[in-house]
Amino acid sequence: MTFKEYWKGKAGLVEEVLQGFLGGRIPQWVGQRSPEPPNWGTTRASALSTYGKKEGPELLEESSTGGSQSGDLPGWVFSLPTDEKPFFRAPRLQEAMAYSLLAPGKRLRPVLVLAAAEVSRQEAAPEVRPNHLQPALDPAEPGRYGQANGNIVVGSPALKTRAAKTGKRAGSAPLVADDAPYEPTLLAACAVEMIHTYSLIHDDLPAMDNDDLRRGRPTCHRVYGEAMAILAGDALLTLAFEILGHYGQASGLLAVRGLQIVREIARAAGALGMAGGQVLDLEAEGRKVDLVQLKQLQAAKTGALFIASLRAGAILVGASPQVLACLSEYGRHLGLAFQITDDLLDVTGDGKKTGKGVGRDAAHDKSTFPSLLGVEGSRSIARTEVEAAQEALAPLGEAGWFLRELAAFLLEREI
Repeated sequence: MTFKEYWKGKAGLVEEVLQGFLGGRIPQWVGQRSPEPPNWGTTRASALSTYGKKEGPELLEESSTGGSQSGDLPGWVFSLPTDEKPFFRAPRLQEAMAYSLLAPGKRLRPVLVLAAAEVSRQEAAPEVRPNHLQPALDPAEPGRYGQANGNIVVGSPALKTRAAKTGKRAGSAPLVADDAPYEPTLLAACAVEMIHTYSLIHDDLPAMDNDDLRRGRPTCHRVYGEAMAILAGDALLTLAFEILGHYGQASGLLAVRGLQIVREIARAAGALGMAGGQVLDLEAEGRKVDLVQLKQLQAAKTGALFIASLRAGAILVGASPQVLACLSEYGRHLGLAFQITDDLLDVTGDGKKTGKGVGRDAAHDKSTFPSLLGVEGSRSIARTEVEAAQEALAPLGEAGWFLRELAAFLLEREI
């Protein structure tokens, strides 16, 4: 699987789930027969010691429907609310939320959640990749695991089992929630994207950056008016934490870990993170700041949510403190490299590719890396941050391949 294929696949899955949430569906946990949730990330050795000398479909079936592993994670499916009241009583609000949330975007932050979870699972069990993390196999090749209790686990070799029966290529049609349990980290991934989108809606408002274009289309307030745009941002932020709250309905460790990531994400989005960084950004307009101050500003405005996204995915699957430290350090440098290249695109980029206006930072007299260091100086420091991000992943070995390539991609990106 290539870097682009990995990113596209994860982003597509996130968009599929986002549509479900905007349609008023809610998560329902599956496979929770015991107080401890079933195992999605067990090592083969520990699974065999728990369930006996079983392999293949039998092992997956038992571990997908129940188990006693303390580190197990359940899956979830979409269901409709139990009451008869409509989820959205203001269709225009739902439309404005969807307009911004489902607009073409990189889905970078939710992909970081999912990638960090996979890295953490692989680091914890290097001798075997968890079944649901395996790439889809060619339908002609017999799979080892097959189906789990009649359900297909998203992203697993079981995908090819259905393809072999139907004669269709794996992935040729999108899976729906009724077909396959989603992995638990997708809730956090979608919540992070909602928080990011809310911040874009509010950043674009006349009182903030007063932008006309975002993600290749007119900004939310240009289409729906300022009041509706403010409310759409408010609603997305609120919906994000409603979604995160569903971790509390899971059993065992997942509920505890879910509570922990709520705190981490809230901190990253609030006064000590993104919102506070935006204040510093506004206050820095029209005046010069030094490099230390600029890095601190961007660490809060951009970097905090990068780090929280990585940590959320890792925490949910039970990453070790060492892995969390690696990912946090990576996120710190990645966030800074991203912001530097974002500043550069505002100077040297093509608005048709970036999906937003260029030259806006200079028009607002913002403090940016190019305004402080120049274009070449900014490119130099971006390379330094990318190298530092990649170095932070060294202890993770090959498991960190996607995150390593993602850092390098920032130096070449045009979007």
